Amino acid sequence: MKIGVITWYTGPNYGTNLQAVALQWYLRKQGHDVHIIDYNEELIRYESHRTFMERLKRQPYKYAMIYANSKYGKEIALRDKNLSNTIREKCILTEKADTIADFVTICNQFDLIIVGSDQLWNPGWYSPVYYLDYDEIKTRRIAYSPSLGVNSIPPETAEKIRHGLKKFSAISVREAKGAELLKQLTDLPPKVTVDPTLLLNEDDWLSIFPGGNKKISSKYVLSVFLTDNFNHWHAVKKFAQKHNLQHIIVPYMGFSYFQKGKICADTDLSKLLDLFRSAEYVITDSFHMSVFSIIHKKNFYVFERFKENLETSTNSRVKNLLKMAKLEDRYISYNSRHIKDKSDIDYDNSLSSLEKEILFSREFLIGAIGSDCK
Repeated sequence: MKIGVITWYTGPNYGTNLQAVALQWYLRKQGHDVHIIDYNEELIRYESHRTFMERLKRQPYKYAMIYANSKYGKEIALRDKNLSNTIREKCILTEKADTIADFVTICNQFDLIIVGSDQLWNPGWYSPVYYLDYDEIKTRRIAYSPSLGVNSIPPETAEKIRHGLKKFSAISVREAKGAELLKQLTDLPPKVTVDPTLLLNEDDWLSIFPGGNKKISSKYVLSVFLTDNFNHWHAVKKFAQKHNLQHIIVPYMGFSYFQKGKICADTDLSKLLDLFRSAEYVITDSFHMSVFSIIHKKNFYVFERFKENLETSTNSRVKNLLKMAKLEDRYISYNSRHIKDKSDIDYDNSLSSLEKEILFSREFLIGAIGSDCK
C-alpha cells in the first residue's frame, strides 16, 4: 500500500526525528511504500499565547542561547546539518508542498494517510494540516499516536478538532488523557497506543544506527534536558559526584551549555544512541529520552518537566509511559533538587508489562491500515 505520513520531522529535537524514522521504518518492514509528506512549515501558523510578562521571563534563556551559539556555533551547526541529512537518508520524503494546493495534490496521491506521532495534536499548535481538514483531500486517513499532551482543550479549538476528526476511519493517541479528551469530540472510540519509537526493539535501532562513534573511556551519567530548571541541573551534578561518574551533557536549551561536564554539542542521532548504549545512568525530563532509556534497559530518572497546575503542561506523556512500564518510581517532582537512589530496574517485569501495550499498538496499526497489510 502507498502510505503518506503527516508528522514532525525537522529541527533539533531528537525525539521528533527519531519518531519520524521509527514509523516509516516499521511500515516499510510490513511491506508498504511509505513517504513522509514534506510540507513547507509556512503552511503551519501558530498564534502566540504568551503574555508580555511570560515573554519577558524568557529573556535570560534567549541570551543564554546567544552565548551557546557564540561558543559552540560550529558544533550546533554540524548537529543540525547531520540531523537534517539523517532524515533524508533514513526516510523517503515527497516533493515539497509549498502551498495548500500542493499539499492537497500530494495527499491525494496516496492510498492512505497516517497522521502522527509526536505532539501533532497539541491544541496549542492546532493546524488543519494536521487533520487533513480540507474537503479536496479524498484519501482515507487514520491517526497513529499523535499526542495532545495537555489536560484540557480550549472550547474554540475543540470545535475545530471535532470537525477535523470526522473523516478519520481509526484514531489512536499516545496518552489516556488524550483519548479521554477526544472521546468527547468524535464517535470513534480513540485507542491508546505507544509512540512509534517503541514499535522497534533495541536490535532494530542498532540496525538503523549501527554506531561506531568514538566511545567515552570513563563511566558516565548521561543527561538530556529540554527545559532549563536549575534544581534539576543541581540534582544531576550531585548525583554524578556521589557515584563518581563523569557527567555527559547533550545540550538543548541555553543554560545546558553552562553546566559543568562534557558538553556534546554536535550530537546527532547516531552519536546519541551510542551515548545511551554505554551510559551507566540517564537523567532527563524528556518523553523520548525516557523511551530510549527503556529500550536500552538503562537505569534512569525523569524529572517533571512542567509545574502540574499549568494548563500547557505536557507531563501526562511521561506519566502515561511510566505507568505502562510500571516505572512510576523513576519520576521526580518539578521542584526537587535531589535524586534519591533507587534499586536497579527489573526490566524483565517492566518490559513484560510494556510488551502487551506494544503488541496491542502493532495490532491496532495493522488493523487500521486495512486488509492489504501483510
